[in-house]
Amino acid sequence: MVKWPGLTRSEAPTRKVGELLVSTQSLYDNVGLALLQSEPPQAGRIPFEVAEQTATDVVWLSAASFVIDIASTNYDDLFDDSVFAQITRHVLDLLDTSLERDDLIERLVELRPRGAKSFRNFVKGLASTGGSVTFAGAGSTLEYTARELSADRLETLSAILTNLVPEDVFEIRGRMRLYRADMDRKQFGVKDELTDQRYEGTIAQRALVQVDHATVNEIYDVLVSEFSTFDEAVGERKPVFVLDQLSPSDPDAPLGPAERTRIGESAITAPDEG
Repeated sequence: MVKWPGLTRSEAPTRKVGELLVSTQSLYDNVGLALLQSEPPQAGRIPFEVAEQTATDVVWLSAASFVIDIASTNYDDLFDDSVFAQITRHVLDLLDTSLERDDLIERLVELRPRGAKSFRNFVKGLASTGGSVTFAGAGSTLEYTARELSADRLETLSAILTNLVPEDVFEIRGRMRLYRADMDRKQFGVKDELTDQRYEGTIAQRALVQVDHATVNEIYDVLVSEFSTFDEAVGERKPVFVLDQLSPSDPDAPLGPAERTRIGESAITAPDEG
């Protein structure tokens, strides 16, 4: 529900409503991608098999404050936790006004860079309305939950996300040596043996089991996400690294330099080949 400022009638700008619907579908596509695939592609089209499960329909538009109801195209699963319900639960968690900064970062990491950027853009779209917003969800496995966000809160959250999830997000892949695995603090350290470049930061939830079973000083195939945050103490941005994956490496494979790729966001669905 959006309360548009300056409008006395039950109306809303058509262009802005369209933008919100597009950003909402993009959010569901990219968060769903992170939930459904262990190694979700961070660029290109959303795979069709994912888009089938994340598709939504507008089922109701109503007046007063402008209300848009959306539902899963595939309906809710009465006997299991549907993908739609899982995504909605994640979004509601991210919009919790009591969420601390570190908790917000941890939840964003779970969405991978692509999903995090979609959430940032979704919130920026909500903030651009200039009004207050209520985001609510309910389902057979999801108790009715609502997040009431004032215009000021949306502006603040949008600014925070712009710092935490900038346009330039990178994915780093390579064979590296694990030299730190602090499970208590969820901290890691890996080193590119060819360049001596070191990457240190937080272990993503999905990689905790992998790191827990790893051996320090061994070589592994590594996937690291690189964000940047604004350090107010020094007045500049600094890189933040998150370990997304650590898997056994072929000991006979030659070492090569790590590849650093800029991540883009796309909610375009792959065409149906059937």
